[in-house]
Amino acid sequence: MKDIKKAKIKDLLKEVKELKEKIRLMSFSAGSGTSKDSFLRRKTKKKIARILTEINNRKEK
Repeated sequence: MKDIKKAKIKDLLKEVKELKEKIRLMSFSAGSGTSKDSFLRRKTKKKIARILTEINNRKEK
């Protein structure tokens, strides 16, 4: 998702769900030793945080 501020809340929630699934899959691959990019997991978590922050800011308004 390129622009978080312009996206609809429904689309943002869908994106969060997809990213959480991606992290879950990374956790399983890390357990088996196939994951080589641990930074990608951190980057994905930060993206989820940005999206959730935007959703909460919209709900406050």
